[in-house]
Order: sequence, then C-alpha cells, then structure tokens
Amino acid sequence: TECIQFTIARIKARNKKTINEAKEIFLKLLKNNNQYVSSSLLELGRIETNNRNYDKARSYFNKLIKRENNYLAYIELAKLETKTCNHDKALELLETLEKEIKRESKYHHIVLLELAKINRRKGDIDKAEEYLKILEENETHVEREWIMLEHSKIEEINNNIANAIVILNQLLNTRIHEIALEQLIKIYISYEKYDLAYKYNNELIKIKNPRAHFNPKQIDTFLKYKLGIENDNVIENLYFAKQLYSYSREEAIEHISQHLDENEEKIVHSVYSKDINISELY
Repeated sequence: TECIQFTIARIKARNKKTINEAKEIFLKLLKNNNQYVSSSLLELGRIETNNRNYDKARSYFNKLIKRENNYLAYIELAKLETKTCNHDKALELLETLEKEIKRESKYHHIVLLELAKINRRKGDIDKAEEYLKILEENETHVEREWIMLEHSKIEEINNNIANAIVILNQLLNTRIHEIALEQLIKIYISYEKYDLAYKYNNELIKIKNPRAHFNPKQIDTFLKYKLGIENDNVIENLYFAKQLYSYSREEAIEHISQHLDENEEKIVHSVYSKDINISELY
C-alpha cells in the first residue's frame, strides 16, 4: 500500500494542479516511519523548492543528509542555493561531494555538470570548461546533449553566436529539443532576428507542456507585434498585450504595485518591500 501511495504521489508531484495532493501523501509517509521516508524527504524538498519555500526545502534536504548523507540531497540543495544566487554555498556543497563520490558512481556526472553550470553563471568560464572536459572524457556516464547545451551557453557568453547556434541546431534532434528551441529563440530575439525567433517559437508552441522558462504564446504575441503580423488571438484585457500595443505608464505602475503581495494567481511574482515607493522606483 505504501509503495502504491508513494508512486501515486510522485506522479501527482509532476503536475502543478496536483502537487499539493502529492505533498500531503509524502507528509503522511513521513509520519509512518517506513522505507519511503528518505525518498519522501527528497520529494518534499523538491516540491517546496518549486513553490519557492526555500527555507522549508532546505530543512527537508538537510534532514535527509543528516539521516543518511544522501548524495541526491546534496545535489538538490546545491541546485536550490544556485537558484537563490548563493553560488559560493552551492560550489562548496558540490566540491565537497565531488571529492567523496567515486568516478564510477552514477551521481558523479551530475555533480560535474552542476559544477560546470555554476562556474559558468559565476563567469569562471575556464573552470566551467574544465569540468565539461572531464565529463567528455567519461561520456559513458553522461548524456552528451547536456554537455553540448552547456558548450552552447559558453559560446554565447564568449560572443561566438554562430557556434552557439550550430550546437543548438544539432540539439533539435535530441530529447532536449525544446530547451534548444528556447535558447535559439532567446538568441534571435536578443539580436532582433524576429523572423527566425518566430519560426522556432512556432515549433515550441506545437510541443505539449514544453520544458521552457517562458510562455511561448506570450512570445508569439510579442513577435507578431514586432513583425507586424495580425494577431487574432490577442486577449484585449491581457496586460502584456495591452501594454505592447498601447503602452500606459499608469497601468505599468499599477501592475508593478500588485507585486507587493502574493496569492494563488501570481505566486511566481517577485515581492517588493512594503516601504518602497512604486512610482519613484518606476
């Protein structure tokens, strides 16, 4: 029964609409002190990270580390610290773990890849490439496409845009094709190649639930505006579209002011301190 409950909870945790139901099941499994305690702690940490309850997420990962020095808990905790821009803490966790994990461990390549990502974000490109080189020498334990994706991002940072685009186009035939599409769209928008961005964004729209960090339909509205394409799907009362076609300073300030609190409709928004003067900030 507990096995079935855990499996159901993991499935529910992958859907935003049922993630809270998953959370309740994992919490019940914790209370029963069964064989799924460690896995439940890991899943709860991931859920709270996604919900931006970072302190709560940390507590779950740390409990798991204290319980059994779990490698995945270290990795997830490092990802959390990266997400909250605590890059030095993330590096400390991963560098410690990298020394402990044997090269043949299935977790070793995950640690190296995360170290490459963090160093790239910190601007230490040489160090990032050093970790990628180690990964390339041991490809039996890592999926090649993730190394290629990191190389494309480094090429972009180094302003080798043509090289980045070549790599990303190669990734369009892999399992992370939607992530490659997202990167291509970002590059083409950055360089005002709106026709190409529009082409790739149409491909992203065709994918059901793409692993993208932006809303492709909103990008579609933006690109159609830039290209002068008639858009029959614009919702008139949609803030983004209204501001795009008919900008209003007053509406912008009003919209920003809504970030002073959170609710279920806009949980992912940033929150300003209560004493900030929004008009002055604008």
